[in-house]
Amino acid sequence: MPPIPWTSSLFSTEIAETGSTFEKLTYSKGRYEKPGLSLEIWAADGADSLFWKALAFCNLSALQRLYLSNCPPLPLNIIQMLTCLQCLTISGCSSIVLSPIGGESHVRYEFPLEELCIFDSGASGKELSQLLSHFPRLTTLEIAHCEMITEVGVSEQQSGSQQQHQRKEEEEIVATAEGGLLLLPTQLHKLSVQNCSQLRIVPNSGGDNNQAAGGLQRLCSLRKVRFEKCPNLLSSYSGSSSSCFPFPTSLEKLDLCKIEQVNMAITNLSSLEELKLTNMDALTNLSISPSSKLHTLNIRCSLLSTSLTTLNFFGSEEVEPILGEALLLLTSLQELVFVYCDKLQFLPAGLHKLASIKYLGIAECPSLQSLPKDGLPSSLQQLEITSCSMKSFPKDSLPSSLQQLHISRCSELELLPTFSDSLPTSLQKLEIWDCPAIKSVPKDALPSSLQELVIRMCPEIKSLPEDGLPKSLRVLDVSYGNSEELKRQCRRLIGEIPIIIA
Repeated sequence: MPPIPWTSSLFSTEIAETGSTFEKLTYSKGRYEKPGLSLEIWAADGADSLFWKALAFCNLSALQRLYLSNCPPLPLNIIQMLTCLQCLTISGCSSIVLSPIGGESHVRYEFPLEELCIFDSGASGKELSQLLSHFPRLTTLEIAHCEMITEVGVSEQQSGSQQQHQRKEEEEIVATAEGGLLLLPTQLHKLSVQNCSQLRIVPNSGGDNNQAAGGLQRLCSLRKVRFEKCPNLLSSYSGSSSSCFPFPTSLEKLDLCKIEQVNMAITNLSSLEELKLTNMDALTNLSISPSSKLHTLNIRCSLLSTSLTTLNFFGSEEVEPILGEALLLLTSLQELVFVYCDKLQFLPAGLHKLASIKYLGIAECPSLQSLPKDGLPSSLQQLEITSCSMKSFPKDSLPSSLQQLHISRCSELELLPTFSDSLPTSLQKLEIWDCPAIKSVPKDALPSSLQELVIRMCPEIKSLPEDGLPKSLRVLDVSYGNSEELKRQCRRLIGEIPIIIA
């Protein structure tokens, strides 16, 4: 078989289980909805340096994405031919260092690569640091399941005079990155690291040792960071002497998952827009300095910021951090969600005073028994209640601004909320799903503004009020899981209501 691809004009090909050195090879254009040419190579076990002779890299100058699995180290002279390569993924390799050309180990080659992904590799931090030194345009780095990488820091920035001594620089990088220490290039924009159980961020001691590596604050272009299942990541920053968070002020999105940290002080992220902390089971003390740009917070603890627009409590056993007067600080809050808050019995007092809230979602909160008696925010437009223990709604508890109301899987709910004729209402859509204890829909539960009524899986509802359906109603859906009596009544209304699904 001739080297692949045998022509630069080849559009696509796939080779699998042929008994060759390839376990699988896929060459195509626009794969996975990503533009440009891509090449994916799964090497057979025992592949050596001769493996690369089966590929005609001279016909791959237009290649943009290269995926290598279980392949031997890639020779420098080969990757030099890939002048358009933007993304390189290396998986399942014991070594990731690019092989030098002949005796030219002292020459430093630079390539236009922008995105690098390293998965399931036994390479050390030292080897990966050497690899990164070849990619001065690299902006995105993803690492997963690389247990030999135990520390992470930042390499020295290069000045103009330093760039004239390329051999010396590479030697210094390799020498500094002893063992498991990975040195990141300063031009990174996005960084994602997952499942590196020993990894920790090297502290900046202020002395000479590891001063090039300490912290990640010198990644001045970094915008997005995700660390997952790296339990020791912040172990150097847990003491009282660590006064500064290790990420740069340029950071806009921070996502930390399953990091074993008791105390966390996010003190310097003035550009932060999105913060997500999940499965941080050990976290008991969280301090976050205000960021005027923060608009999304998904976290077990709350950041009380006047700019905050979205607040989600997911799997929180307690919600006391936003009780009382503290809640009033969330003056810009537009979306508030409680999900799997097992001990939540009542919504926070003073909730009705938040004048910007438009959406309130409550789901899987089995202890919640009632909405606040003093009402909900006058700005509220959409309310969703799912799997709660409420039996009824307080009288006049829903604001006149409410446009959509969704109630589902509330097995104990017996009475629907009602609307007084003397009070204005904006309710346009009412959905009732899987509420078996509801036996009737009273006339005053269907305001004159209602345009869409959906009832599903409520078998005890036998009928709707004969003269109580609002003239504004345009859609009536009782199609699924309801009584035949209800469906028959609704079918008789065909011609009176534009859309009936029964």
